[in-house]
Amino acid sequence: MDAKILEKISPKLEGQLRHYCLKLTNDKNDADDLYQSVILRLLQSDSEYNEQGQFSSYIFRMVKNNFINEYRKKVRRRKFLKPVDDLPTDTETSFNAVASSLMMEEIWQALNTLPRESRLVLHWRFQGYDYGEIAEMMDKPIGTVKSKIFMARQKLAEKLKAGGYFMAA
Repeated sequence: MDAKILEKISPKLEGQLRHYCLKLTNDKNDADDLYQSVILRLLQSDSEYNEQGQFSSYIFRMVKNNFINEYRKKVRRRKFLKPVDDLPTDTETSFNAVASSLMMEEIWQALNTLPRESRLVLHWRFQGYDYGEIAEMMDKPIGTVKSKIFMARQKLAEKLKAGGYFMAA
């Protein structure tokens, strides 16, 4: 398209477009960027606007589509880029590793104080076996296995709470 297309944008339509851009972005600078990108796209577009529909509908649709495309780009960028402030420092990482290792030691100690059957059902469940597989290994009904796992978790939680750790049951 050429500059003739800009003649179709009246001052009233320009105000409405800018307001719509601001409504979509909630930021004046982003709204100005969105408006400018749509105008540039209009000027650079090879395909002509077909005179069948209203020009205002056409350009409002362009604004909305451009906004959606930019939003998607930002979302994709956020998935792959992590702010440097969010990365753990070496001291935080080493502290977390030590704390995790101490906590795991406490969990293993508490787990070893449980009766053999309770340890077994928890071990199998933590290994990823489903209730049906555990029921087959124990030769017990699934309801019994679910009950035993529930009770074992309750006992483990009580032991950890008594040891100063909180575990949501």
